[in-house]
Amino acid sequence: MTVNPRLHEAVEIFRELGWDKADVADAPTLPLGTKEQQKAAVAGLKTGNWGEYGRIRSNYIGWISAVNVNETMLALFAVRLGVTPPRAVSLLQYTDDVVLARCVAQRGEAYAATFIDEVCIPLLRASEYSLSAHGEAAVRLVCEMGLPVPNKVGYLQDWSIVALAALTGDVAGIAWPEKHVLPTLEELRPSFDQHWQAVLRSGVTMTGSFGKLLSAAVKAGLIERDAGLEQFFMSLDAAARPGDRKELTSLIMNDIAVTDDELVSRVDALISVLSHGEGPVVEGFGPRLIANVADDLVGEVALACLYAKTKKAVRHVLTALKQRDFPGKPSAELLYERLSELAQSPDKATVKLAEAVLTHWNMSPAAPSDEPVITGLWQPTPQLWDVPRFEVGEVTPEALTEALRVLKSRGDVVLFGLDADRFLALAVALANHSLDDTRRALRGISAVYWADAVRNWLADEPARPRWRTGGSLWDMHLEGALDHLGQIPCLLSQPSRVDLSVEFDDLVASLEKYAAAGVPVLQADLVLALARLDVTKADANANLPEVPVKLLDGKQLVRSAARVITSYLKRPFVIPEAPSTLSDHDDSLVWPRSLVGLNRKMNLENRIGAYFGVFPNWGDALNVELHRRDPHVASIMARQLARSAKPLERGAAVNLLAVQRHGRPEHATESALALQEAWERGLMVPGVADINYLDWDGQLRNIGSFVESLREAADRGMLSVVWPLLDDVLVASAKTPRMLAGTAEAAQAMQDYVGEVLAAVSSGVAPASALEVPGVRALAARKGSSKAVDAARGVVKQLPDRQVEPPQPATPALDVALFERIWPTAAGTKPNIPDGATYSLREAGSNTKQPHLQFDMVVPSYPASVFEIESLTREFLEIREERQASSKRVNQDEPEGKESWLYWDGNALVADDSRNRSEATPELSDALIAVLIAYTGVRADNVHQKREWAAERLQELAEKEAYGSAAVKAATIGLLPYHEVWSPARVVYTLEKQPEMLPFLWPTLSEPLWFAGNQETVPTWVNRVLDVVTLHAEILLEATRRGYVPANAWDGIGALAAKKGSSAALKKARVLAKSFGTVTSLG
Repeated sequence: MTVNPRLHEAVEIFRELGWDKADVADAPTLPLGTKEQQKAAVAGLKTGNWGEYGRIRSNYIGWISAVNVNETMLALFAVRLGVTPPRAVSLLQYTDDVVLARCVAQRGEAYAATFIDEVCIPLLRASEYSLSAHGEAAVRLVCEMGLPVPNKVGYLQDWSIVALAALTGDVAGIAWPEKHVLPTLEELRPSFDQHWQAVLRSGVTMTGSFGKLLSAAVKAGLIERDAGLEQFFMSLDAAARPGDRKELTSLIMNDIAVTDDELVSRVDALISVLSHGEGPVVEGFGPRLIANVADDLVGEVALACLYAKTKKAVRHVLTALKQRDFPGKPSAELLYERLSELAQSPDKATVKLAEAVLTHWNMSPAAPSDEPVITGLWQPTPQLWDVPRFEVGEVTPEALTEALRVLKSRGDVVLFGLDADRFLALAVALANHSLDDTRRALRGISAVYWADAVRNWLADEPARPRWRTGGSLWDMHLEGALDHLGQIPCLLSQPSRVDLSVEFDDLVASLEKYAAAGVPVLQADLVLALARLDVTKADANANLPEVPVKLLDGKQLVRSAARVITSYLKRPFVIPEAPSTLSDHDDSLVWPRSLVGLNRKMNLENRIGAYFGVFPNWGDALNVELHRRDPHVASIMARQLARSAKPLERGAAVNLLAVQRHGRPEHATESALALQEAWERGLMVPGVADINYLDWDGQLRNIGSFVESLREAADRGMLSVVWPLLDDVLVASAKTPRMLAGTAEAAQAMQDYVGEVLAAVSSGVAPASALEVPGVRALAARKGSSKAVDAARGVVKQLPDRQVEPPQPATPALDVALFERIWPTAAGTKPNIPDGATYSLREAGSNTKQPHLQFDMVVPSYPASVFEIESLTREFLEIREERQASSKRVNQDEPEGKESWLYWDGNALVADDSRNRSEATPELSDALIAVLIAYTGVRADNVHQKREWAAERLQELAEKEAYGSAAVKAATIGLLPYHEVWSPARVVYTLEKQPEMLPFLWPTLSEPLWFAGNQETVPTWVNRVLDVVTLHAEILLEATRRGYVPANAWDGIGALAAKKGSSAALKKARVLAKSFGTVTSLG
């Protein structure tokens, strides 16, 4: 923490003027003092920290204030005094926006306009379509001060959210709307037209709040229907993302209620949209167009629709064709080939409809070809490429400006990769020619976090602020290079090749330039150069020039750069083990002893994925950030991985395929190009990609979309890479209690490509082992006639017989060592703490399609109150760290609820208006464990809550032995009466992949089964619970034999087995009862 030396003087003035005892509502009218006081206060408030996060007690990290006054009031005081808008925004947190707008307005129009630019940015939004932190204040400033409407998308988005709330009451885009006093429609109406014209000029897509507002404004008469409809269709035509086209289709069809004539008049544009083949779009427009366009257009419209990506959409289109009269010979002939193909589809419903259309039109489907069309998708693996040299290119101001433009287009993404290195190398080279040209080339830097250093340098200030005491390697490297532009001859860390590696000869040559110039090398530059060095190819006996090393604080290292390098070659960084999941990786990095003194005030980043670009030789140890959850970062990483010197390892290979699932075209294009480059350069070796590393998740999910990506890769000649992965999916699915979602898609893909594989084996391009495919053979051997099984049988009937051991379901004999690792003797034995609380569950929220689970509690000490556990977007860290739960206490005196904190004080569950800050860590009573068990049962697709949050807290607390199975049993029994909104099937999902949680969570299996066995109708969730019991049967049986679990805990299995019926659940219970009945009898 760096405190402004005049901060305390400013705070004293703040107190003298009475601000410290005043109410926030009075901030716009409180005195500012004399000119001397104002000048002194501004000097103390314009820079520096007002506090920092630190350890308050042994188990709690919190905010440690350096001012000890209300920081909101102090920030408003600073605004009134006129600290710069960027500084004001950095100080403001939870502030009344009405008051804030009044304070900002006093500084004048120019200040207000700059303030608006600073607050209406993505960084201050909770999500893409939400109101920015002070967006309401920005809208008030424009409306109340009569400012010109800003032509900035960020501001216009905030205005649309506020206007939508005023017009319809929809506050979905506003966090904690009850804490806002939003502008009314009457306040917004005078400038509505000016704002809407600015929206149109901005060219934004009419989705999110813009689309909802347009629809509402048309209904309210604020925008003419024809103009609104035209805007929707223009957006639909220009939309780049499938999600945007889906949303716009719904708005046009449902909200605006477009007429048939309005659709037909736009048929030409809609055919282009329909050609994307997206199910919701085809379902929305296709059938109505087919029913209403002229005969000569039916064929063109329907053909675009019949290639839809979903069976449901295709069926809708076929039904519409079936219901339409014969459209004439030209349209029928145009559709004949596609209808014949669909008449041979594996989907029976599709076949029936396609045949009905052909029959209705007096046509017969074309006879299927006996010979599959072979196009040679199994290509020989390209040879490994020779990595090209890194080239800075022509050193001109224009080249540096272009390099800056490329980096700006990446926004806030951490600086890594070839583009960042080229930018810095150009800046250093151009500065050695002309500092003035360098400054001119860097004008217009954008507001992204890494650009602060450039802006500081342009303002003749240190690129590295004086108050900053430490930082990441990349930040220090950038700042150090900028601060020494025109002084250093080159960068030691400038890559030798495009894979970002530094070759030893180049390092020596750069060091000699420093020796000739008589200047020291820079701390961060030297570290980065060594990190990029392949020490196995370095000459440990080389004669290196003696050059000093300049540290961050301006001092020199006691050792020369030559001595550091020689020492490092003997003791380099140790490559960490490659993780298979995000949770497996270790963010810590041990600095080698050879770099003692160079790690001062520097960290290599705070997560291992951010080392990417620092250590180009480390492979999968650094690739955990390559996943579909952040497509922007992933697309940049993918391009850099495609420049690797060595073939990609298991994680990078599978995830380079997986990140093709991006939504935004710009990301998808970059990732697709990266995959093609990696293949052509010999970096994608068949058989290397491993689905166990998919998304670094540890669990196979979203297989359907992954298979789509694999198909695209196969169609581009990478079938040799794709084919074994498809079979691996089926192998993994065979080992789970029930087939994984997406298994059918993988099996169908194998059926579609088996002809290509057979041809490749026959011609010698593919090895004979490509036909072994144990996964598809095992699936084909399963009972039943599901789509997945039928597709697998379609593959196997074309394959030669093979003696391949099929993958077996996960029911091995007991491994004693494994059991004792999963279930240590004392695990889960901590006694519970009954607290007498009662609780209930309900679904709440204004959005009926996405309600959230609400946990309500009544505590014995407060019988007249209901404590509503706050869960939306909470990760329950307060339960893990402080053993207390945040709630809203509702009673007759506080009908809207008041913040309250629940914790066990040693005798009872108590409620405080503020956090419990005592040194002692409270125990967890039953009710707090019930909170976590409850919220592991939320829906997987819930946008408000993630069950992983509560599950992670349960795992972390189990590792600390903070609770036991007794508390879980009590919680589960209390929650089961609400099983219609709280599903045990979702709770036991955790146990499916984490058997080490069985000693703690086994009651989430046994108690639901006992509950279900005593119900007249067996609940639907029983199937999943029985599947997990089957999966871990040997472990659970052994735990029961050893007395870790009471024998009667499994009586529910017997009760289910005894029920009449032949459902799948009852059959599973009867199979389990044979084993668990034996162990129960031992009890």
